[in-house]
Amino acid sequence: IDERPTADPDGLVPGYLDTLVAAGAGQATVRSYGSDLDQLLAWLGDRGLALTAIDRATARSYAAYLGRRGYAPSTRARKLSALRGLTRYLSERDLLPADPAAGLPGPRQRRRLPRTLRRDEVERFLAVLSGDEPLRRRDRALFELIYGCGLRSAEAVDLRLDDLDLGRAEVRVLGKGGRERVLPLGEEAADALACYLRGGRPTLAR
Repeated sequence: IDERPTADPDGLVPGYLDTLVAAGAGQATVRSYGSDLDQLLAWLGDRGLALTAIDRATARSYAAYLGRRGYAPSTRARKLSALRGLTRYLSERDLLPADPAAGLPGPRQRRRLPRTLRRDEVERFLAVLSGDEPLRRRDRALFELIYGCGLRSAEAVDLRLDDLDLGRAEVRVLGKGGRERVLPLGEEAADALACYLRGGRPTLAR
């Protein structure tokens, strides 16, 4: 049963998500927040509550509910962040008398150092990407871009041809929040891209 007509009869959550898009939030962030807030609406609907009825006790009760669900700290932190963002949005528009989730503490998260690859693992990985087949040339070019320029995978996948300037050895990247930056291409990345554009992409484009 869809609880949204009960908990959000005025479509406040879609309105809030629209503000995130307008502020330049990434698609993945908006999707995650949308899913998190659907969960909130279902929880409120089960209790016969509307969004505009959230108070401090309700916000704390929902936070405790999330804690009992056994989510990883990072997941619970994101869900609480979605709640805080929504209640701030509602309070700023006088749809709540005060922000009930302001200052609501999130779970403590342990910072973990990233695991680095051993030399033999790197060598095996690069061996898989060697070869003249179009797909391998593409994958090698993507790897060299991500590794050499410090790109996120989504940033590399979203690149267009006119973002590359092989003559000047530069790449223009649109990152989170719509922020644009121009990065230098290292020799390995430039060579891999040239090989792909010359001997791989024409075949794949057909």
